[in-house]
Amino acid sequence: MTGRTRGFTLLEVLVALVLLSLFAVTSYRALDSVLTAERHAGAEMAHWRQLALAFSRIQTDLGNAVSGIEPRHGWRRGLYAGQADDGSPYLDFDRLLPEDQDGGVQRVGYVYRDGTLLRRLWREGAPTSEAPAEAPILAGLSGISLRCMDKTGNWYPAWKPEAAHGTLPSAVEMQFRLVSGEPLRRVFLLQ
Repeated sequence: MTGRTRGFTLLEVLVALVLLSLFAVTSYRALDSVLTAERHAGAEMAHWRQLALAFSRIQTDLGNAVSGIEPRHGWRRGLYAGQADDGSPYLDFDRLLPEDQDGGVQRVGYVYRDGTLLRRLWREGAPTSEAPAEAPILAGLSGISLRCMDKTGNWYPAWKPEAAHGTLPSAVEMQFRLVSGEPLRRVFLLQ
């Protein structure tokens, strides 16, 4: 008895290859979409983490702000806020150093320049003529505005200790405009 072996016809093989190709293309596109979404989510998380770290740094500095300390080397102690000569908003103040740094006082500041918020740091006891070290803490900004609140709840676009009887403001509000167009408002309380 002779038996005939049955195999796949050429048409059946072609149909199987077409179906397999469609499945592969669909799977590739789905995987590519998932990977693109993951990269986008990772970039967004990094962006918000950078914002949170910057806000935390500013709050820590402002939470340790001091005034009324005897001036040394030409410094007048207190918080100064306003617009620099070039129109950039700035915030400069004295803060207590952590106990592990001998508990002294150091001048700290923040200034907006070229789409970046910079943290300025003067050496402890540095003369007024010495330029501060600057480090970027927040990039991707299209602008910043700030104002200070006094003890009675009034807001001011500038703050100088001599005009405020040597006191610190109760709060500092910073409004950030991101390059993407999103506005962010953050109020930092002082102790």
